[in-house]
Amino acid sequence: MPLVPKDWRLIRRATDGTETVVAENVLSYDLLPSGDVLFTDGAQVTHATPQGTHAALAKDRLIERVIALA
Repeated sequence: MPLVPKDWRLIRRATDGTETVVAENVLSYDLLPSGDVLFTDGAQVTHATPQGTHAALAKDRLIERVIALA
């Protein structure tokens, strides 16, 4: 269950100014050089690609932040 409100959104803004919601309930995130994103809602770490796919990577009771190491 997410630990932050649904309106804490991660938004991707394209060069033409269009915006896409990548995820809701986002507490912390980091970007990978590939353009992929790692984010947490406080209870799960998720990997998101620019194409819109999401994969859960880990779950725990309290995840404060994520850091992507290249």
